[in-house]
Amino acid sequence: AFPTEVLRVDNVIEINLSKNRLESLPNDIGRLTAMTRLTVDNNLLDDIPSDIMNCSALSDLRLAGNRLASLPVVLYALPHLATLDLSRNAFIAMPDALQG
Repeated sequence: AFPTEVLRVDNVIEINLSKNRLESLPNDIGRLTAMTRLTVDNNLLDDIPSDIMNCSALSDLRLAGNRLASLPVVLYALPHLATLDLSRNAFIAMPDALQG
């Protein structure tokens, strides 16, 4: 499980929880407003909580190797997101905004 104690620390900049068999991220992950990098590759995530939009400093998000079937719309609300790795997921379709 995600170590919820981390949510009580104001100045967390980077979290790497790859290969931990996480099935979910905490609904209040948005408390980590200073976090710039979140790496949760190779877990069992099938959804991203909407509260992640409050992680306004997030610039690098690694979600490769999970069970995401669609691109979470909430990711569009991250103003500084520059790197997004969604490889090796179970996407059924890509959002219209990404189709050429």
